[in-house]
Amino acid sequence: MGIFDFLKNKNSGNKPAAGNDAPPEKSQPPGDTRSFYLAIGEAAHQEMLHERAINSISPFTDKKVFKERIQPLTDKEKVALIVTATQELHALMTDHTKFNTSKGNQMYHLWTFIIEATIKEKMNLDDEDIHTLVTVFSSYQCTHHDNNHISHWPIMQLISQLDKIKPEGPVSDTLRSALSTLKEKLEAPAAYHLRKDQTKQLAKLGPVYARLMQTDGGPVPVYFRGNDIFSDYANQYLRGLSGAEAGHWARLMIHTQKASGSKPSNKFLTEGGALIRALGEDAFHEKINDWLVFLAAMKDSEEDNGYGYTCTTYLHSGIFDHVRGFVWICSYYSDKTTLFNIAALAERAFRKIPQTGPAAPALGNACLFALANSEGMGGIGHLSRLKLRIRQNNTQGIIEKYLVEAAIAQGVSTHDIEDMAVEDHGFEDGKITFSFDSASAVLQLTGTGKTALNWFKADGTPQKSVPAQVKEQHAETLKTIKEIIKQSEATLSAQRDRMDRFFRIDRSIPWPHFKTYYFNHPLLGYIARKLIWTVEHEGIQHHVIYHNDTWLDQEGHAVALTPGEQTHFTLWHPVHHSAAVIRQWRDFLMQEQIVQPVKQAFREIYLLTDAEVNTLSYSNRMAAHILRQHQFNSLAKLRGWKYALRGSFDGGSEEVATLLLPDFNLRAEYWIHAVQDQEHILPSGMYEYIATDQLRFINTFTRETVSLPEVPAVALSEVMRDADLFVGVASVGNDPNWTDSGGIPRYRDYWYTYSFGELTEVAKTRRYILENLVPRLKIAPVTTLQDKFLVVKGKLRTYKIHLGSTNILMEPNDQYLCIVAVRSAKEPGGSFFLPFEGDAGLSLILSKAILLAEDDKIKDVTITRQINRL
Repeated sequence: MGIFDFLKNKNSGNKPAAGNDAPPEKSQPPGDTRSFYLAIGEAAHQEMLHERAINSISPFTDKKVFKERIQPLTDKEKVALIVTATQELHALMTDHTKFNTSKGNQMYHLWTFIIEATIKEKMNLDDEDIHTLVTVFSSYQCTHHDNNHISHWPIMQLISQLDKIKPEGPVSDTLRSALSTLKEKLEAPAAYHLRKDQTKQLAKLGPVYARLMQTDGGPVPVYFRGNDIFSDYANQYLRGLSGAEAGHWARLMIHTQKASGSKPSNKFLTEGGALIRALGEDAFHEKINDWLVFLAAMKDSEEDNGYGYTCTTYLHSGIFDHVRGFVWICSYYSDKTTLFNIAALAERAFRKIPQTGPAAPALGNACLFALANSEGMGGIGHLSRLKLRIRQNNTQGIIEKYLVEAAIAQGVSTHDIEDMAVEDHGFEDGKITFSFDSASAVLQLTGTGKTALNWFKADGTPQKSVPAQVKEQHAETLKTIKEIIKQSEATLSAQRDRMDRFFRIDRSIPWPHFKTYYFNHPLLGYIARKLIWTVEHEGIQHHVIYHNDTWLDQEGHAVALTPGEQTHFTLWHPVHHSAAVIRQWRDFLMQEQIVQPVKQAFREIYLLTDAEVNTLSYSNRMAAHILRQHQFNSLAKLRGWKYALRGSFDGGSEEVATLLLPDFNLRAEYWIHAVQDQEHILPSGMYEYIATDQLRFINTFTRETVSLPEVPAVALSEVMRDADLFVGVASVGNDPNWTDSGGIPRYRDYWYTYSFGELTEVAKTRRYILENLVPRLKIAPVTTLQDKFLVVKGKLRTYKIHLGSTNILMEPNDQYLCIVAVRSAKEPGGSFFLPFEGDAGLSLILSKAILLAEDDKIKDVTITRQINRL
């Protein structure tokens, strides 16, 4: 006899028939059973009224009524109490008049507390009990929502009770019916606000359902739950499996659904490894990498949130944990392909969704764990790269923690561990040769983050494309080559950025380490050999670069070095040297046409000014600029600064961008104010523009402001250089459309002053380059340098291109010419030599000059209309 029959009989005064499954008479509540359970609810109400604790966050399980009247009930009585409470909730929800009373609202919360607390009790429920609970939760609603879904009820606790069932023989039809009903009801469409709970409940039900419903053929198939393209893609594969393979994947799916917490347990990883081996390591490796690549490339999607609005999502929230479980057990692998794909997924997971935040931070953290816990140094190398790519402050802290742990394990510094983790990808002397039966291919490093793949016939004759025979017979090798190209370019770009940050640290590298991890390293050596190093041995210093197999000084003279154990290499910084020495190095690089991967000889330096000596504790050199806030934020994070976006909700109060300089025990502070203009508040509530203020340094030990003359020259110069970069890129003065599009009227004078004002250090460096470069160009006869401008005499008019903002004035009346750069356009740097990489502004100046030198051939009417307007 079921619980409903039991309640019916008790309510009518009938006793259960002999031999049924009713509890012993002594444990049954006397009299009207329903009234008995209603009385428990009333007693709970009186207790909480007495304690003035209606809607209290204190646990209901601490209440006297729970301990004295609910816990002593038998398991079947507890089920009957849940049934009664469910019916009462349904009655309240369907009678708005009763619900809207004070007591009705209070009883709604109390019955909810009673159900949730009772179903968590330690009970041994039989099949009929489970069937009763599934039926009552399926039959009654507990909310006003039109979409009344079973997910509203405490299904997770019900599934926990299901998980306790350990059938010794075949599962009864009653339990099968209950399981099927629960699964069917959970899979029914749910309102948007319930989908996350629904998916988690389905994920928890999956392994329990598969275990209890299994047949002789093995576990019931388990699929990814969620309505997104990854679920569709992955489930298509899973549905096509059969036999033993299907069983192995089902067990893996069940296992990964158990993923919870911030990190996996050793038991989770051990069991996952065993399941991988049972399936077959190669089979799992192939499919998991296919899924990782799909996830990393997957775009955001929009869906209706059920309230008339759309929201942007990356991966369905309900399958985050499931995918995270797979990523965790990927720490079982340490091959290049898997590690690269995990790192790519980490970067994708931390990519921001506008007005929301990182797309999937929990998944991203799982990727970081997998990289940190993989064997060897490959994962550490990717963490080092991701430290430069992922900009969330808390994520930076997680990566740094993993790097520190790896360094401690090896007994070295974090800098050393990052050096040791740089992958060479098989390069030797800057290239890799791939041999085939009738052809060969040479993969050559051509720049930082750039490679070229050249094909040759058997006789060595160059061939433009991949030979047909290679395509047909060596598809896997071609796939490997593509992976090497992608991975090596990413590695080299990351190491370039890492070494650029070396300029702000005080690091001296012993020769044995330098020789192994820099000078002779197939990839890092490509960067190191194009940089200037200060070499110190027994108190004697040499400043040298390795060129044409020889160490040379700034005059091009060979320097005889015999480095040994006590020889140390330090990255040369121009701030420590005279203008004459710096010019010698620049001339040498120009003469030898050496392209430095980072700005070094041409690096901007910022020395203490008289004004800063007077202000003493702060600098106004980079103050009073108007910047685009989000662009400033991106640049700051890219350079390792911490900054919080300012919005109208916080009144646009002052914010400070900070940079830690641990080698100098300093923290740099760049003060920022929001530009409060109602028309320039973004839909997210963030201010579009900010104004810069003073820059100062704080001692991280004493927390006192450090006077600028006491700040080490390198620290001052590098911080000022960052601030100049922020202004030079994010200033509204660089936007040719700012005034035309409205801008902010009170700052229009700033736009003109910045656009055509005095040159910054960056612009001065550009001028030096152009002095040497322009005479070699085709446009030299019509191009001159005058003060702050590169002047180009076209066929129709003469143009003055500002060396800082790259904006243009036209003679004779200094009329402004707006030319908007096309981001997809190829940079002109490929046609002539530039001594360093990465200055987009210099490339833009040159491209504008080349265009305007033949202004009579310009077809763009938006430009010609301005030129012809006198």
